[in-house]
Amino acid sequence: MKIGTIVLQGTAQVDVPLGSFIKPDGTGFDQCKAGTKGNNQDKASCEKCPMGKTSFEGSISCFPCAKGKFGATPGKIKKKYFD
Repeated sequence: MKIGTIVLQGTAQVDVPLGSFIKPDGTGFDQCKAGTKGNNQDKASCEKCPMGKTSFEGSISCFPCAKGKFGATPGKIKKKYFD
């Protein structure tokens, strides 16, 4: 079986799309949550966005938080305002 794929109902091999991860039990896949990105080859997990960046659900990259906001904790989507 190729890395980053799952097998459905016998022999049908399906590529897991970027921005997604393979479920731990191997029965399917889900989109990466907001605040994370999914662009690793094995698609076993999603990476948290670094501090000061965020993402939308199913993203393959992170982008800077909106002007006047920041992310104090990696992988969180709640943004705090600067005083």
